[in-house]
Amino acid sequence: MANVTAWKLCTVGVNQPSTGDIDWVNPGNITATDTTYAVATDNGVDIVKILHGKGFGFNVPATATIVGIETRVSGYKTSDKDLSVSIAIESGGGYTYGTPVYLGFTGSYQTIVKGGATNLFNLNLTNPELITAAKFNDAEFSVVVWQVPIAGTGEQFADSVEARLYYQVNGPFPTHFNS
Repeated sequence: MANVTAWKLCTVGVNQPSTGDIDWVNPGNITATDTTYAVATDNGVDIVKILHGKGFGFNVPATATIVGIETRVSGYKTSDKDLSVSIAIESGGGYTYGTPVYLGFTGSYQTIVKGGATNLFNLNLTNPELITAAKFNDAEFSVVVWQVPIAGTGEQFADSVEARLYYQVNGPFPTHFNS
């Protein structure tokens, strides 16, 4: 049975440079559940940048293997466009991303949980050093939020980004992952 950390809010919210044309306004507002928002306004032409929630402050034992992650994102939208969530591991000066999962926001404020005890968002498992405790304890580990690229305009509002980790100390790599 896996161990699980407490839910942790990110302590930093930033736009990822060179991932789009439109910045999230006030990206640092995702560090508290307080209805002050990071806002993405899509004009229907340009691409909204990826929003990174970082600095979770995990302290998983160094000998642990990460076997799952859950994300919890609060917010809403005022358009037909939705947001996706995934994870990103800093590696070699860039990021390796997991597979995005639609959040399914509506026009009303919601808190949506994605992931689970055996879910790593299909992170590239051919490179096992990406799922070590050191990578997830690092300040550059991110939960990423980005706009689903479909036609239309509107705004997306992200209030908070949280995560928790499932891990095994000296355990084997998990044999089942789902997205």
